[in-house]
Amino acid sequence: MMDKPAVLGGKKTFEKDIPPVLPSFSHYTNQEFLNKIESILKSNLVTNGKYVKELEEEIKNYIGANNAVLLSSCTSGLILSLAALGLRNKEVILPSFTNIATGNAAYWNNCKLVFADVDKETFNISIEEIKNKISKNTAAILAVNMYGNPCNLKELEKLAQEHNIKLI
Repeated sequence: MMDKPAVLGGKKTFEKDIPPVLPSFSHYTNQEFLNKIESILKSNLVTNGKYVKELEEEIKNYIGANNAVLLSSCTSGLILSLAALGLRNKEVILPSFTNIATGNAAYWNNCKLVFADVDKETFNISIEEIKNKISKNTAAILAVNMYGNPCNLKELEKLAQEHNIKLI
């Protein structure tokens, strides 16, 4: 992987550009939903308050968990996950192709970031690359389901167990 990326004049991986996909919420929108949103906005408590507590309770009940904590972003969730797992100041392997939040979460936990290349078919972190990057200092693998394409969770779990490291 010593070639230049396409943006710097290297060979393109894809013949055609990949178009962005816009989310569609129109099939979820009805008057009851809009009334609830209006009520939440009028409360001036968008990120806290009774509606957040109600949703946390609904999520706890739905997944059968003892606790559920809603956060303002996935970035905050990743930051807290790393800290809760005791990974501050530890070495973490993460994909080289991901949203900036993935790296930022590890960086904000003062982790040593070790980037592993991705599989060009799935865009997810390459199992073989992880195997090449694991060291005696590796404490975790931070995997990402790119574009909604799920990682090979069974292989990632197996690899994490073999090396006694965390998998996020």
